[in-house]
Amino acid sequence: MVAAVETALFLTLLCGAFAVPDFDDFPSPKWWWAKRISPEIFTAGRLTDRQIKYAADGGFKTLVSLTFYRRNRKSMGEVLPSTANTRHIAVELAGINFVSLPRNRRSLRRWINDFSAVVEAAQPPVLVYECEGRFASFLALAHLAKTTGISTQEVLDRGASLGYHFCRSWRRALDRVTGNRKPCKTPQLTVSLPGWTRMWGLKPVYNNWYISGQLQANDITRLSSIGFDAIINCRDTLTRNSPPIPSQEEVNLLNIKSFTGTYKAGGSQTTARLLQVG
Repeated sequence: MVAAVETALFLTLLCGAFAVPDFDDFPSPKWWWAKRISPEIFTAGRLTDRQIKYAADGGFKTLVSLTFYRRNRKSMGEVLPSTANTRHIAVELAGINFVSLPRNRRSLRRWINDFSAVVEAAQPPVLVYECEGRFASFLALAHLAKTTGISTQEVLDRGASLGYHFCRSWRRALDRVTGNRKPCKTPQLTVSLPGWTRMWGLKPVYNNWYISGQLQANDITRLSSIGFDAIINCRDTLTRNSPPIPSQEEVNLLNIKSFTGTYKAGGSQTTARLLQVG
């Protein structure tokens, strides 16, 4: 039955370590949705206010926004804050650095160079984001090509491993930065769903199989509209009726100090536990 499913999603609660070839892809359970470009640079799509807080709680020191957002927007019950509100949440509430770097009539080559300057001056680890994460990943990889010498072909291959094709104009700009004059092969993608980046936190694994962290109920409608045929839920549920020791796994919540135990001391939502701010 499973072999007949063409498109599926592995759903894991905290960190799909058992489903991911490289554990570094899921460096923190609170920001499983970030894509690892290097040990110090990660990328994402447009962040919700919740994800900004999770990013700070998980250890990010700098946010870099590549798109200027004039106003808040709601999506699937979540708030996507404006650039001004993102800066407020990041700096004033979460205590991390924030840099806004939209294109603003820059040439793409200049944008790559300016981005490199920002990253080199930033306190790592750095989370770079824009609408769906594709261009953020390209710019981060272009920075690596500029600073570490990886080739244009390596950039294209690593982009494909994330599920992205980079267009010709991006490649030409990259060639100008790196000095590459060799023709490059377009790598084969293992994904074929054209709209999968609407759920930009998903991570392609192989042949239209993806992995993800915990999803919300309203994500199911979006997954269906994109074209997913099946979801495999790897999260533990209540498997035995044996109170007071439930069989679910422990969950670290944003407003609870981490690793204090979800079910200890009467549960994580008691007044005493809620005062243990994480």
